[in-house]
Amino acid sequence: LEINCAHCHNSAGPARNSGLDLMVAQTNPTQFGIYKTPVAAGRGTGGLDYDIVPGQPDQSILMFRMTSIDPGIMMPELGKRMVHAEGVELDILKGAGKTLRDFDCKMILALHPVAIEAKGDSLSEIYDIVTDAGYMMYWQSKEVAKAFFCEQKQMFDVYIEKKK
Repeated sequence: LEINCAHCHNSAGPARNSGLDLMVAQTNPTQFGIYKTPVAAGRGTGGLDYDIVPGQPDQSILMFRMTSIDPGIMMPELGKRMVHAEGVELDILKGAGKTLRDFDCKMILALHPVAIEAKGDSLSEIYDIVTDAGYMMYWQSKEVAKAFFCEQKQMFDVYIEKKK
């Protein structure tokens, strides 16, 4: 968190109004976000009550914002073009369905076929969600066909952008 977030979320940073201080030297659990209620997150709360709920990432605003690709919610605000979430790629894309349909998102999906299959998901489902939302997939600058996409066994990245 210090590397990607604390440059803004510290006592003197541009996000100091949030009251969230993610410097590793911060010793106050509440200022670090543990059971801290949001101050200035707006719709970025996702309807959740606390920045960090120990042991319950699905109840933590921090995880909600870090996994979002909605420009008004996502954190960090800069450098958020790669979705890298080993094994939960399908969950993220399902949650981002409306955003994918409503916005022209360009991103890189880092895919882990072994982890995806171990979770009981499939590359086919991921391909369908992305293409049904109106996107094209590219690997090494070439459009990706579903058969090629689904036969991958090693970790790979694809670039996606809205169909023109």
